[in-house]
Amino acid sequence: MSTSWWSQPFPPDGGAAADGIMKQLGRPKLDPLTVLVREAAQNSWDARMPGASVDFRIGIRRLGDGVDAWRAALDHGRPPESGLLAGIDWSAETLVMTISDRGTRGLGGPLRAGVEAPEGVHPDFVQFLRNVGEPRDQHLGGGSFGFGKGIYYGLSGVGSILVDSRSVEESSGRRLMGASLTSAWSREGQRYTGRHWWGVVADDGIPDPLQGEDAERQAAALGLPGFSPDDFGTDITILAPRFGSANDDELRTPEDALRYIRSSIVWHLWPKTVSSESAPVMNFFTEFENDLELVPPAESVEQLRPFVAALQAARAGERSYSPKKRLVASLGIELTPERRLIDDEFSVARPFDAPLRHIARMRRAELVVDYQELPEHFDPAVGYSGVFLASEEADASFVAAEPPTHDDWRVANLDPEDRRVVAGAMRFMRAQVAAMMQPPQADGAGSHDAGLGRLSTRLAAFAVGLTGSGSHQLLADVSAVSGSPSRPSGRVGSASDNGTSDGAGGAHSRRRQGDSPDARVKVVDGPALFVDERGVTVVRSLVEVPDVPREIRVTAKVVVVLDSGKPEAEPPTAAEVPRVLGWHDAETGEQREGAELSLDGRSPGRWWVSASGVADSVVRLTVEEVG
Repeated sequence: MSTSWWSQPFPPDGGAAADGIMKQLGRPKLDPLTVLVREAAQNSWDARMPGASVDFRIGIRRLGDGVDAWRAALDHGRPPESGLLAGIDWSAETLVMTISDRGTRGLGGPLRAGVEAPEGVHPDFVQFLRNVGEPRDQHLGGGSFGFGKGIYYGLSGVGSILVDSRSVEESSGRRLMGASLTSAWSREGQRYTGRHWWGVVADDGIPDPLQGEDAERQAAALGLPGFSPDDFGTDITILAPRFGSANDDELRTPEDALRYIRSSIVWHLWPKTVSSESAPVMNFFTEFENDLELVPPAESVEQLRPFVAALQAARAGERSYSPKKRLVASLGIELTPERRLIDDEFSVARPFDAPLRHIARMRRAELVVDYQELPEHFDPAVGYSGVFLASEEADASFVAAEPPTHDDWRVANLDPEDRRVVAGAMRFMRAQVAAMMQPPQADGAGSHDAGLGRLSTRLAAFAVGLTGSGSHQLLADVSAVSGSPSRPSGRVGSASDNGTSDGAGGAHSRRRQGDSPDARVKVVDGPALFVDERGVTVVRSLVEVPDVPREIRVTAKVVVVLDSGKPEAEPPTAAEVPRVLGWHDAETGEQREGAELSLDGRSPGRWWVSASGVADSVVRLTVEEVG
C-alpha cells in the first residue's frame, strides 16, 4: 500500500495554523526534556488499563543500516515549498527518540475527527493526532488541555513524529501514522496551515493511518519497537531530536540527554512508583542503542524517601483541609535531621536547591505539579519534605488553575469558586508549615508533649540503610540538645565558653577554672547509626577525654524527639524507650556498663558510648561532663 505526505489546506471558513498550535504550549519554565517526560507520562497514565501496571520507556538510537528504509518511506510526497522535513540529513548517524508505553489501551476510537465515538470508546487517536485543545475525557487524569503534545513536535529538529499504536479495541488494532508541523505556506494561490500527515490518502483525499498487517510490516521495516501478541500501547518516535544544552555553550549528547531524562523522571514522576491500594505503579526505563536501564523507584532513591513518607501521610489524610465539610486537600510533612542535598546521578534535573524545605504539590493523579519552597525549620540542622495532595472532590478547581504544561497553579483568572478553593488550600498549606517550623514555646514543665506521638520520619538518608524490625527504620537526630547547628560531616568541635557544643552530638562540658579549651570532654564523632558485634543497630558517639589531673565523670542521655523538636517528657503507655547501653574504650576495648563513665585523673583517651534506638522514631544522644 502506497504511503505519502498530505498537507492541510486552509478551509474557506478558516482553521488553526501550525504556528499557533506550537505557541499554545507557551514558554515553559522547565527544560524541554522535563516537559516531555511530564507530558508523555501523563498521557500514558491516563491511558492505563484497569488494574495493570504501566511500563514507560524513552529510548534514543541511530538509524544505522535502517536509514534507507526511513528515507524511502518519509521522503515520498513531501512538497518542497512546505518546509516539511527541511534540513534533515538522512544518514546512519541520524537520531530518533522513541517514547513507549505498554499496559495502556493504545490509540483507538474513530479515525476521523468528525465521527462521534461510540459509548464506552475513547477517541484517543483523533485526540492525539488530529485535534488540538480538546478537553480531557479522563476522570482525575493528568492532562487537561490537549496542548501539551506540542512538545513532541518542538523537540524534533524537523517538527515531525511517527506514531505506532496497538489498541485493545479489536476494531482499531494496529495503526501507524506520521505527523508534522511547519509554518503556514502557499502554492499556486492555495494557502496551507502547516499541518501535515503521513499515511494512506483515502479516496476522499484525507490521510488515514496504515492499519493492521500493513502497519506491522512498515513498522518492522523502520525498526520500530513493535508489539508482542499480548502487548497494547503506543510508540511515539521523534525525528532528529534536539536535546538542548547542558550549559550555555555545549549541546547535550544522547547520553547527556538520557541522564537528564532519568533525573527528570525521578524528580517529577516518583509518586507513580509508590504503590497504593487504589492504583498500580508505573515502571520507568531508558534505553540507548538497545541498552535498557531501569529508573529506580522512589523508595530506592535516598533523597526521595522523606517525600515518599510524606505522600503516604497525605494519602492517609493526616492533615486535611476541609472547609464547609468538603475535603479539598491533605498534607504530609516529614522532618529530616539533614537539610543538605547530595549530588548524585539524579541531581542534574533536580528542580530545587538546598536547603531542603520543599512541598511537592500534586493533584489526585499524583503527578508532581511543582515544588514549593517554604520557610526553613527553626533548627538549622533540620530540613523537611512534604506533599500537598488535592482531593478528588476539588480536582476540577486545581485543573482550572493549571497552564498547559501543568507546572503551576494560578488563581488570577479563575472563577470565584475555583479561586476560593485553590487560594484557601494554599493558605492552609503555608499555615501548617509555618506552625511546624516555629520554635516551641518554653512552658517550664513540658508535660504537654506527652502522648503527641513519635516523630516518624523514616530518615533513610541518615540511617545509611540500617533498619529495625520489619519495615521500621531506626533513626537518629544530629541536632545538639542546645539547638546549635550541626556541621555537614556530623562531627563536633570543642565546646564553647558557655559550656555548650558548637555542633552535633550535644557534648556539654563544665569548664573549670584554669582549664584550657583542650582540657574538656568533647564529642569527636557522631552520633551515628552503627551495627554492633551482635548485629544490633545502635546509636553511638565517640567521646574524647582530656589529660587532666582530676577525676572525670561523663554522663550520656538518650531521648526520643517529638514532632515539635522537644524531647519526649513521658512516653505513651507500654511504649518502647531508648536507653544508654554503655561505654567501651576505642583503643583497648575495655567496657563499662551504664550511662556514666568515671575515670581517674591523667586517663586520656577516646570512648564510644552506645544507646539503643526506637523503631520509627528519632532519638537524640547527648553527652555531659558532671561533677
